[in-house]
Amino acid sequence: MSIYSHAIFWAVTTILFVALVVLFSDVLFPFVLGATIAYLLNPTVAWLTSKGMGRSGAAALILGVFLVLFGALLAVTVPILVREAAGFIQEAPGYADRIWQMAQPWIDSFRAKMGYKITNQIQTAVQDNLGKTLGVGKNMIGGVVGSLAVGGQALVGFMASLLLTPIVAFFMMKDWPR
Repeated sequence: MSIYSHAIFWAVTTILFVALVVLFSDVLFPFVLGATIAYLLNPTVAWLTSKGMGRSGAAALILGVFLVLFGALLAVTVPILVREAAGFIQEAPGYADRIWQMAQPWIDSFRAKMGYKITNQIQTAVQDNLGKTLGVGKNMIGGVVGSLAVGGQALVGFMASLLLTPIVAFFMMKDWPR
């Protein structure tokens, strides 16, 4: 076989592999996430095992502590992020006004050089449209959250990932040395 045929074979194989990963990404996600968690927590499990604790108990203990800490982190950060995002959406027209004021000297010099006239209508249009755009984004976020609560397939997929990820992580940590 020539180098050209090898290159074609590996290109087609790579394309097919990427297509399959994209196609099955919803199914693969909990396994990849579980393997990543197991990889990151395995040194701690190995340390506990070296101190005399059984591997299953060490894996369960470390995974339990990790899940509790991760849940606490989410419980603290998610409300803050939601509040900050809502505040940003409300303040965006003011930010656009400040940016406009900072850009105004450059715009005036450009206008003087080129002979164009930039009116207050453009400034008002930019501010209004930015506010409307971010307001639509805010409504879309609410719509996405609402559809997750109502949409059966997305909810089942999320719950399956939530259930499978710790199970995969536990068994990978338990059986890691083999």
